[in-house]
Amino acid sequence: MFSSICLAQTRQELFENLKTSLEARDTSAARNVILDWEKAFPQDPELYSAYANLYLVRSIKEVVLITDEKPEDEEFFVMKDSTGKEHYMYSTLDVEKEWIDKAVDVLGKGVEKYPDRLDLWFGKAYLLLNYYEDNDFIELISDILKRSVANKNNWLWTLDEKVEDGQGELFNTFQGYFSEVFEQDLEFAGRIIDEVLKYYPNSVVFLNDKAVIAYNAGDIDGALENFLKVHKIDPEDPVVINNIAYTYQLKKDNAKALEYYKLLSKTTDPQYKKIAEKAIKDLTE
Repeated sequence: MFSSICLAQTRQELFENLKTSLEARDTSAARNVILDWEKAFPQDPELYSAYANLYLVRSIKEVVLITDEKPEDEEFFVMKDSTGKEHYMYSTLDVEKEWIDKAVDVLGKGVEKYPDRLDLWFGKAYLLLNYYEDNDFIELISDILKRSVANKNNWLWTLDEKVEDGQGELFNTFQGYFSEVFEQDLEFAGRIIDEVLKYYPNSVVFLNDKAVIAYNAGDIDGALENFLKVHKIDPEDPVVINNIAYTYQLKKDNAKALEYYKLLSKTTDPQYKKIAEKAIKDLTE
């Protein structure tokens, strides 16, 4: 959650001291740095991120385990009991949820006071995605999207630096969320996409994602419907044209498939031109 943006000298020193303390897991030193920061810059939005990072470090604790099964990924110490049976001792990291709750709470206060600070929103989103229920994350996504409409994607980042491409940054991050959950939970991935499309119904990227979700769920008609929507918005995209043609092929509608493969054959993309020519040959023989 830290940023590498160059800070003013005094704040740079505070930032580096805090970063060093947290990397060393010296939470006492980190707290002292934050207290100094509050005295020098009491209204600084960075304090919300600083406290959140402190709480995250405090949430992680080392746990020592002893097992009869040999660990696969961890380094371990082998012990033998009086019968000669081997036991394995190793350490692992666990998370204390109460500190995650504190991090979420402080970031929530941050976005309430500074609603255009996209880094604070994303920090909270990361925690909700990884430690909370799906509904909590979707609700936050909705709040971010509402704000994106209100501020017309004029977002700020660390030290109130303007995000040059606010919508691009927003969409890239949401696409990352989609990719992260797609393989594990198709329904949840679909909820993310549906939420984005409520506010940006003509987004080519997310309409395409919706089509992919439908396809993977076995809903060929739903996939085709969304591929056609994308094609209407961006009629020159060879990937979309190919997807439409192939989907018609799956539906055994060879006449429509041939229509779109012929359209695809006019593309300047050599890879898709070759795909189209082969498909046309196969469908007309």
